Amino acid sequence: MKQGKKRMFIYIFNLYFVLIMLYISRILLQKQIICNRRYGKSTLEIDVISKFFIILAFCSMFLISGLRYNVGTDYYEYKSLFDNIANKSITSFQFKLEPVFILISKFIGIFSKNSVWMFIITSFFIAYFIFKTVIKSCKLYELGIFLFISFGFYTSSLNIIRQWMAVGILLYAYTFLKDNKNKIFFKYLLLACCCHYSALVVLTVYLFIRKPRKNITRIFIMLMGVVLFSITNYIINILKIISLNVSFLNKYYKYL
Repeated sequence: MKQGKKRMFIYIFNLYFVLIMLYISRILLQKQIICNRRYGKSTLEIDVISKFFIILAFCSMFLISGLRYNVGTDYYEYKSLFDNIANKSITSFQFKLEPVFILISKFIGIFSKNSVWMFIITSFFIAYFIFKTVIKSCKLYELGIFLFISFGFYTSSLNIIRQWMAVGILLYAYTFLKDNKNKIFFKYLLLACCCHYSALVVLTVYLFIRKPRKNITRIFIMLMGVVLFSITNYIINILKIISLNVSFLNKYYKYL
């Protein structure tokens, strides 16, 4: 019980700290814009300080995620995956796991067999793309991060790591799709698929988005696609349970 309260305090502190840092950063950035308009010159000091507060917010979010212990339903599964990958040949996994996670785990395994580094690097990976997307897309970027944390996506990223690595990339890729930079979008989509194969589902969302639609409709379709993609792990777990308990479906378990 005490441990649960401590964790809750940490997550609440993280939420407020991140929001305050991002709010200060945005206010400083607005001040810089005013100075540019009034005096016709940029204020490098304000810009540096503004980015410093963004870095503080980023570090808080990714370190709390990366330094977690026994948090998330898949924590020990990912720990076990890392241990296996670090001690085996890459070729032994073939297409059972996505290449990005295998390469990250194998690279860490060269220097350390401690799975903490895997959680730190994957947390950095997720937080980096989430922050890049929010800051690029939202004028009130503290609100964007608030929604990411308060809607449960942050805690979800503590469980389904590979999916959220892909989701982070896909969200960032969408910022290029909005600007009609399709080649860059598909490059990031390929990278997302290398983090989790189910990212290919986004191709169907892409076909809907490219048709002439109202902006609100396009945003809704994209958000629904991301939400459905982010829960694929839970759907797969349900299918695994069904395949284990229905005799004629047992042979399909290994494909899930």
